[in-house]
Amino acid sequence: MDVSAPIYQQASERFSKLVSTAPRFAEAHYNLAYCLAMLGKDQEALEALNQAISQSPTLAPAYYNRGIIHLRLGHTKEAISDFSRSGELGIISSYSM
Repeated sequence: MDVSAPIYQQASERFSKLVSTAPRFAEAHYNLAYCLAMLGKDQEALEALNQAISQSPTLAPAYYNRGIIHLRLGHTKEAISDFSRSGELGIISSYSM
């Protein structure tokens, strides 16, 4: 077991509470997604990233991380699209993914 898992679990619980009380807070959805991804909950992370992007369509790191999740799930076309968008929004390293 990853020794950091309890930290990510606790953080994900706190971010879940935050997004339930402040559903338009894109960064909270983004941080929730990161915690879920670190726990191996890729589908849930994808859903949280979708929410983050819905609330803040120019949140470049959300596209980048969603691209990574898509790759992990085998969704190549979606990953390419997300990396391209994150590159357009300023994350130049996206183009090397």
